[in-house]
Amino acid sequence: MTESWLAVRHRPLEDPQPWKEHAACAGADQELFFPERTTPAGSVAKARAICATCTVQSECLEYAITNGDGGIWGNTSRKQRLEIIRRRRRAA
Repeated sequence: MTESWLAVRHRPLEDPQPWKEHAACAGADQELFFPERTTPAGSVAKARAICATCTVQSECLEYAITNGDGGIWGNTSRKQRLEIIRRRRRAA
């Protein structure tokens, strides 16, 4: 049986990420940040609006890039993060 995305998102980490305590999404509905492919764009806009106010957006983005997580992290989609990774590799 596969672990749900909610369980994965809230799984204790071996190396805790202290920035997560300060994340604007900490008290938000986590389903907003993990939309299904059929989810209306409005729900992604809600997640992005929360991210836009976040003081740890860059830490969140780097975490997602390093860990390959799906969903909205650091105000970016998985597709946008893959493009960031590609640009970084080309620049290296």
